Amino acid sequence: MKGFTEKLLRAIQDFAAQFITALVDKLHLREAYEKNRTLFISVLALILVIILFSTVLILFRPKTTKDGALVTINPDITQPFVLPKEPSMNEEYYLSRPKNRVWDEEEAEKWFTIPDSAMMNQLENDNNRLIKNLLEASP
Repeated sequence: MKGFTEKLLRAIQDFAAQFITALVDKLHLREAYEKNRTLFISVLALILVIILFSTVLILFRPKTTKDGALVTINPDITQPFVLPKEPSMNEEYYLSRPKNRVWDEEEAEKWFTIPDSAMMNQLENDNNRLIKNLLEASP
């Protein structure tokens, strides 16, 4: 069996070599390559890219039914979204929380920072700068 396989592969190689040689001689590719190498390589690369894209399009074309209609795949969205555990995400990170109209004291202490005088001065300076820029830009 091993001898047969080797003979078959050798026959395929010989056929391919003869076919390519005949094609090169018939189409005068050798002369075209020697005459203008850049153009020859560019055209060859373009042909290879077209073959590659055609192969990809054929392999990954949308699935169709027997009557030719496209099959749409709808994911199951009835299950709740669950993020995988990640080492960088700690338990204190909230993706969402229930929204209340009014915060209670504990939430206010946790989420709200009472501005001090330095923060208020910085806010005033930033607002004044924005107003000044706006007035200078107007005609």
